[in-house]
Amino acid sequence: MSEKATAPELLEASIDIEASPEAVWAVISDPRAMVRLSPQVIQVVVLGGEVRVGTECLSVNKRGLLVWPMRSQVTTFEPAREYAFRMKDNWARWSYTLTPTETGTHVVERRELPEGLAKVSGALIDVALGGQESFSQELREGMAATLAALKAECESAA
Repeated sequence: MSEKATAPELLEASIDIEASPEAVWAVISDPRAMVRLSPQVIQVVVLGGEVRVGTECLSVNKRGLLVWPMRSQVTTFEPAREYAFRMKDNWARWSYTLTPTETGTHVVERRELPEGLAKVSGALIDVALGGQESFSQELREGMAATLAALKAECESAA
């Protein structure tokens, strides 16, 4: 029996922000910012101090009445370039890539499954979150909302 569930390998969204890569980095590289930016994240605790490769976090996500914890670990921390973390519970890799533009920064958010999706997570998505297709669409919408909130926050501070 496989330990992997079936799910889309890649979800991606992008946005242009009229703020420097350094200004965008200051927001996106702090896991606690997801409480303000993501429609799904309601709490983040950074474990072990300063955020860097290897830093672990505990987040609490919410959808309607359903609330669940997620554990993650920072895997990429390249200032003003790329920030990524791997979810320990479902194996998803989330990343934010920043590219300078003439007017600011192009940001790409990705959710990848290089190891597949943990079978238990796939089962929970099927049972509690409406299935893979529905949940993937919800994640796409959440990514767009997260990037829009990031844009608003960074541009208002610029």
